[in-house]
Amino acid sequence: MNLFVNLMNHTSKKVIFDEEIIDMVEKETMVYFKGDKSLDETVEIIQQQVTAYVKERH
Repeated sequence: MNLFVNLMNHTSKKVIFDEEIIDMVEKETMVYFKGDKSLDETVEIIQQQVTAYVKERH
């Protein structure tokens, strides 16, 4: 148990997120929640946008 507590006390977590991707997801989910697009359409659009964005950056 002490090993676990020691590990937890000395472990750091680095969280990186991309505001552009968050904005894409937020925009498309708002349209979905308004009822203007289906879940499948929304997921497909988000996947396409994020894939294109990641390809452009790498």
